[in-house]
Amino acid sequence: MDRYLSLLAWIFAFSISAVAQTKLVAVIDCDNADPQYTIQAPDQAGFFYRINQNKCKWTRGSALEGIESKDVVNIGFNDAKGASFGLAHRQVTHYTNGDKVFVAGTGNYNSKTLVSSGKWSYTGGTGKFRGLKGGGTYTCKSKGTEDTAGYTWDVEGEYTLPAAKK
Repeated sequence: MDRYLSLLAWIFAFSISAVAQTKLVAVIDCDNADPQYTIQAPDQAGFFYRINQNKCKWTRGSALEGIESKDVVNIGFNDAKGASFGLAHRQVTHYTNGDKVFVAGTGNYNSKTLVSSGKWSYTGGTGKFRGLKGGGTYTCKSKGTEDTAGYTWDVEGEYTLPAAKK
């Protein structure tokens, strides 16, 4: 009997944790970088730091808990040497109900293929999204060869929200 109860408890706990996570598959479309600042390293040819901001829109999969997004602001920092860039970025999505969601990510960019990929995670949220947890992966493709070109992100991951307080 104890084994049976233990097994039922384990199945119940596993099913609750599996239900709590929601799958996310989305696309984000970003305009050209504005502003963008690049600083060349004085001692190494082809090495520079860059910081830029892009205004973006979710074109697919933006709704969290049935609430649609309005817009996204993405700030990126690049550490570049040759064709390979290290990336770090922060992002805020504004939702139609006034709430915000915050994301941080890291990755790598190849200037020859114009593709970057990496990992992202939620760092917080306001209102209904307070306590949001989760993350995933992304692949990002540049819309052009110029430095300020916009890009499109394919995003996958999972999220959980804390249970509503009663």
